[in-house]
Amino acid sequence: MSSDGKFVLGGGEKPGSGEWADFIWEVGRETRWIPVPPGFEFNEPKSVSDDGQVGGESLRPPKYAIWVWDSKEGFTIFGKEPVLSGPWCSGDGNAVAFTDTSGTYRWTLASGLRKLENLKPSGPTWPESMLNPLSTAKAISSDGSVVVGNSDPIKDLGDAIGPQTGIHPLPAMPQVCVWGLVGEPKGLGRPLESRGAYPLACSADGKSICGYDVTSNGGRAFLWTIADGFRFLSLPAGIEKGSTSGATGMSADGRVVFGYAGSYDEGSATIWVDGKPELFTAFLTRHWLRLPHSDPGHIMGVSKNGRVFVGAFRGANSGSWLVRLSTNP
Repeated sequence: MSSDGKFVLGGGEKPGSGEWADFIWEVGRETRWIPVPPGFEFNEPKSVSDDGQVGGESLRPPKYAIWVWDSKEGFTIFGKEPVLSGPWCSGDGNAVAFTDTSGTYRWTLASGLRKLENLKPSGPTWPESMLNPLSTAKAISSDGSVVVGNSDPIKDLGDAIGPQTGIHPLPAMPQVCVWGLVGEPKGLGRPLESRGAYPLACSADGKSICGYDVTSNGGRAFLWTIADGFRFLSLPAGIEKGSTSGATGMSADGRVVFGYAGSYDEGSATIWVDGKPELFTAFLTRHWLRLPHSDPGHIMGVSKNGRVFVGAFRGANSGSWLVRLSTNP
């Protein structure tokens, strides 16, 4: 979903053809079906900007295409390697970040495609054969000036921290990193007790980041802000203490974070408003709203003011949903 809640990406059976296709839904307009570039078999749209530009990839192995599609201008193709993450469109539609098998890139309308440097591990000097040559983009700020990702610098951490080496493992653990306009990565580190931090979303200005962290007790949702650094997000009432959790997205202003408590596949949809946790079903009830099924499945997006949510049911209750609040959360 775009940050203003105006555009929503989805997929379904195309009327009259019986074939599965991807679409973009816009408030007040008919659904538009996203075409497949010539020579390819199917698409995987990943993100949409506030002006309706769609970022995605197309496949017909061994052929790949990473692109931005506009209903008026058509496709702009700027990558031909298998995608590992993204592409993620900026809110203004003028920048895209992605990672493929050759590296991490930022494409802008003004300067084209540029490869971003990889974050190197701090601490001891690691043998070149053990370095992981890839940092991964996971989100981009609204104006494209900040790319958020993670760096997993060591290929085989088990060998790196074995008793035969005596090397302290923490500098090699996966951590959050950001790229500014210059393109050099900056490591933000990871929460205390972390065995690896994985960001999944950022605010419009790139000053708030959420994701999940791997600890000895399992995954935990985290929030990083430029003002306060890292902190774990608490579990909502009704969830057993010690359960896993993860934060998968956030509003443009960073106030509303959404994700899950329990496992991703079977856990409960959860939101954190100003850091306070609440099961999504309880949140909807408090706002006098209810979905047709008791289990909302997964929250997939939230608008910048936190009033519009989209998601998808799971299991036998297939289908998607959209809810609008009459007031701010």
